[in-house]
Amino acid sequence: MKKSIAILLTLLLVSLCAFACAEVTWPNGTVTIKIAANAGGGTDNYGRVFASALQRGTGEAFTIVNDSTGNGTVAFESVRNAKPDGNTLLFYHSTMGIQYYQGGYDYNPADENAFTVIANCPNGSSSDVLVVPANAPYKTLDEFVTYCQEHPGVIFGNQNGGFGQLEFLLLNSRAELNARFVDAGGQADTIIALLGGNIDACFIGVEAAAQYAESGDMVCLAICDSERSDFVKDVPTFTEMGYDIVFKPTMIVLGPAGMDPELVTAINKAFDYVSTDAEAIEAYAKMNQSYTPSTAEEAKDIWVKHCATIKEVCELAGYDVSDK
Repeated sequence: MKKSIAILLTLLLVSLCAFACAEVTWPNGTVTIKIAANAGGGTDNYGRVFASALQRGTGEAFTIVNDSTGNGTVAFESVRNAKPDGNTLLFYHSTMGIQYYQGGYDYNPADENAFTVIANCPNGSSSDVLVVPANAPYKTLDEFVTYCQEHPGVIFGNQNGGFGQLEFLLLNSRAELNARFVDAGGQADTIIALLGGNIDACFIGVEAAAQYAESGDMVCLAICDSERSDFVKDVPTFTEMGYDIVFKPTMIVLGPAGMDPELVTAINKAFDYVSTDAEAIEAYAKMNQSYTPSTAEEAKDIWVKHCATIKEVCELAGYDVSDK
């Protein structure tokens, strides 16, 4: 009898160990990736390349859902309230932190009680560029600043709550432009607004800026980086021109809070495939992008520090972040 009990206990312990030590796999079915931006812009393009590579690498289906409703907050909430099973993820960027610190979103994207950081993503080699239409009466930043000071009401357009708006607020304050800001939507919509003459200036990603400058449709005035970009080598930084404006957007993949750490690790490791997938490498190269994997812990550290910087900049821009 005692021998039988001992055998049963041994079998039970072996079973429990096998269960506890079982490797977590991902994905286990269709994965939905929410992108809080309209189709056709940079964020959407980066996300689709990422999802396509994952689909090839894992053999499972990945569905992209674009939802910019409420400046992306609906997509944020759909992921925050999703089951922590890895089947619903958010692919987005620094704007999420900006919206939180500007009061446009209620949950801190760097708080582990709200979201789980899974990985960092392609985020560009440089920051945004201030661009104006090619037929504008100014061709340099100094000329633009002087024009704005002499003609109050020049219209800037970018997404409300996004990096472009914050960059505008800093430039408008530090250069005393007396300019106006309007919500022009995401980058794709902002570009249309600028080329259509509905706004006078905007901030867009350096890759897009380089393309439109080469085509002769836009003039690049300055870049929000600590050094010049190879994509627009002749464009000075704001720092060079005497304005302390340096930003470098970061893209991130987030899941809902409470995800199993082993599941997070499994997802993060699956993402490594993107950096070796030939089609993804070629597609990102065409967008002047690349993807270098990091661990989930490294990604979390990058994201937390980045959001802390956003908080500082938002405070500098006049937002009350005292309780955040």
